[in-house]
Amino acid sequence: MVMPMLVVLARRMAQIGLVERAAGAGLQVALRPGQRLVSLQGDLWRWDGFRAGAEDAPSAAAARLQQLNRLTALKRDLEEVAARAEGAAQAHAALQSRLAELAQAAGWVYASHHTGQSATPALLWAYRALQGGW
Repeated sequence: MVMPMLVVLARRMAQIGLVERAAGAGLQVALRPGQRLVSLQGDLWRWDGFRAGAEDAPSAAAARLQQLNRLTALKRDLEEVAARAEGAAQAHAALQSRLAELAQAAGWVYASHHTGQSATPALLWAYRALQGGW
């Protein structure tokens, strides 16, 4: 298993050339498909015309700072979303309670109607529940 991987790695490495930074652009036009040139400074030239200069890559410190800034923004977003979720949960609980009150009022009106009792107290309770008085 190790040998086939080494063969593949050797084949890939054979397609990479190490050049002086100043010579890379001139040699890029002669590259064949799959070949690359690199400089000790970190420049890259590919056969398809792509070029990445060492100066184009962010430093490790800059990349870390960018990651920290992103993490701070994500934490802030998480706090905002958590607060909104808490507010929604409280509103949901209040609406569930209100629905239970209204269902109870409707049940009393229904029961008083079907038992032949006076519906007036049940209707009064239901009216007050609908008005938010209960």
